[in-house]
Amino acid sequence: MNRKARQELIGIGALAVGLFLGLTLLRLPITGSWGDQIGSRLWRLLGVGSVLLPVLGIGWALAAFERLGSLSAARAAALGAGLVLLLPYGIGTVTGAGFPSAYAAWSPTQKLAGLVPALLAHVVHQAVGTAGGTLVGLFALSALGILTVGWHPLVALRTGSRERGAGPTATPKTPKKEDDAAPRERKEPLPAPRSLAEKTRKAKSVPPPKPPPVPAGVLIPPIDLLHPAPPEDGDAGLAQIDQMGRKLIETLQTFRVEGSIAGRTVGPVVTQYEVAPGPGVKVGR
Repeated sequence: MNRKARQELIGIGALAVGLFLGLTLLRLPITGSWGDQIGSRLWRLLGVGSVLLPVLGIGWALAAFERLGSLSAARAAALGAGLVLLLPYGIGTVTGAGFPSAYAAWSPTQKLAGLVPALLAHVVHQAVGTAGGTLVGLFALSALGILTVGWHPLVALRTGSRERGAGPTATPKTPKKEDDAAPRERKEPLPAPRSLAEKTRKAKSVPPPKPPPVPAGVLIPPIDLLHPAPPEDGDAGLAQIDQMGRKLIETLQTFRVEGSIAGRTVGPVVTQYEVAPGPGVKVGR
């Protein structure tokens, strides 16, 4: 059997034992007579710490199957066992660590501490008092957390390392003097605009273009042969528009649609006529 299989087998056993111990604390008949005796003795010896025994078994099994990250099975078992003792020890320290010699005379709060943690709290209380017992419990809890999961209750006091040294300071840039600056290009002044008289004189001095020479043997017709265009007759255009309107009415009458021209809109290309239907004629036609 390799190491991993042995570790998983131990985890399964821890899970089974933890669940059985949890059932014995409930005093159920399914645990038998042994379970009844084990449960009563666990309550008497460990008090409220016995409630953490099933949690210890479950955590041990999860660590054995590598379900708790880097927490190994041994450290998980040590963490659970330490909490089983420290939890009732804290209760015993807070209650004053004064326990009667007879267990039957203990109060319900004192019974939560259990015999073993109560004895430990009583010994520490007699040596260093309540304040010392509290500090001892806090130290034990911190040591347990650091050795198992790397955590302790005073982790908030942990300060990070401070950065030392400052970054390089930026040197201020000195403005350049005007003498050191690059020489600017000098723009030459634009020539003065010429006067209107000079432009007119120059335009008059240009000779007119000469007509192209006529080849020999080519006759050019005189311009008198061209006749001017006749003047536009506006009345003729209106008469043509009226004639088109009458043709539109005649065309509608062929389809038995009576009507008359109510208006027209003459445009440069299209002329739009407004037709008023006669009496009894539906607009849909």
